Amino acid sequence: RGHKLQVEGDLSARLIYRCGLTLELFEATISEPFVQIFADAERLDQASLVEFDALSDDKMEPMQDDSVDVAELGYQLFAMALDPFPRKPDALVPDGVLDEADAAAHEGAGDEPLRPSPFAVLKDLKH
Repeated sequence: RGHKLQVEGDLSARLIYRCGLTLELFEATISEPFVQIFADAERLDQASLVEFDALSDDKMEPMQDDSVDVAELGYQLFAMALDPFPRKPDALVPDGVLDEADAAAHEGAGDEPLRPSPFAVLKDLKH
């Protein structure tokens, strides 16, 4: 209708990350619902001249020859859903923890007391 196509669904994947702190492998899942609207390239050019909001969630993509590459859409959505800095949920820095929230979560977990983060002392410094 109106030379538009709406593709919607749920992208889900089970994958294995390498932790950025400990270099250990861990499993994670991705589940991202999506809605993408495609429009005829000629109509899209005319509509974009009227109003364009770069931060809008309902941006339209152009159709090429009245067709849509759904696999390419899937690849793009998957790439955007990946965590660029994966961290294993229970990862500790060898000399302590990253922040106070981690310290509270792991308090009493081992026999050896955890040292505070080296950045914890910076919060008490004054200009």
